[in-house]
Amino acid sequence: MENSTPQDFGQQGVWETEAPGLGGVAGRMRLLVAGQPVGVLAVSNGHVTLTPDTSPVDVSLDCSTREHLVEALRGELNPVVAALRGWARLQGNRECGVKIIYGLREGAPLGSAPLARKES
Repeated sequence: MENSTPQDFGQQGVWETEAPGLGGVAGRMRLLVAGQPVGVLAVSNGHVTLTPDTSPVDVSLDCSTREHLVEALRGELNPVVAALRGWARLQGNRECGVKIIYGLREGAPLGSAPLARKES
């Protein structure tokens, strides 16, 4: 599942949780793997929804591999290091993107989300 498709993700449906590290943050982030969209992360004051929708977003996170995307969702990826190493890049409202990525580091709220599960 290295190259998850929107259809693969869509079959997993919508996933929601609370993310204390994202209190006061609002925005929508498109998630991509090697340029292919796999979902949208919608953040609204500490509430996070992972969805397959294709509506407009504030920022896009394009990761070179599924593993790097999983690391980002689990709060394990430093966006600065990832950008310098070519593992991931943000496009659009980068300030919003960095707030979301750093907010995911507190408590790893998406650690059990369908898209954030590490494959065996």
